[in-house]
Amino acid sequence: MNGGSGNDALFGEEGNDSLNGGNGNDSINGGSGSDVIVGGAGEDRLIGSGGKDTFFYNNVQEGNDLINDFAVAEEVINLSQIVTGADYGSATPFIDYVELTQLGADTVVKIDPDGDIGDRKNQNLVTLRRVAVSELTADNFVFD
Repeated sequence: MNGGSGNDALFGEEGNDSLNGGNGNDSINGGSGSDVIVGGAGEDRLIGSGGKDTFFYNNVQEGNDLINDFAVAEEVINLSQIVTGADYGSATPFIDYVELTQLGADTVVKIDPDGDIGDRKNQNLVTLRRVAVSELTADNFVFD
C-alpha cells in the first residue's frame, strides 16, 4: 500500500503487509503480521503492532521518524540502502554508521551517511519510544 504525497494514514490490518507512506508526515500502523514499513520523506509516526516488522529506510532524508512500539527481540531497522556500496573501515557498518543516544526513556538512532571516511555529521533517523540504548545490538539493524 502506497500513500504517495501528502500526510497519509495507512493501516495494514492482518497479514504481512508492505506499507509506504511516501512524502509527507505520515501515520502508519502495520497491524498484526510481519510487515515492511517505509515512512518515506517527512516526520512519520510508525507502529508495527505485532509480528516481526522491518522498518525500512532508503536514505537519511527519510529521517526524524518515531517508532512507538519497536520490539527489540524481533524487529529490525533496515539501513541497506543507506550503506549500499559504502566503504566503511571496520568489520561492521554498525560501528561506522550508527550512533545510539539515550533521550529520557527513548533512544535516538543517528546515522552518519558517509561513515568513518567522510566529514558529514550524524543525522537523526528515528526515535525508538520507550527503548533503552542498552537493549539494542547490531542485530536490530540490517546492512545488506
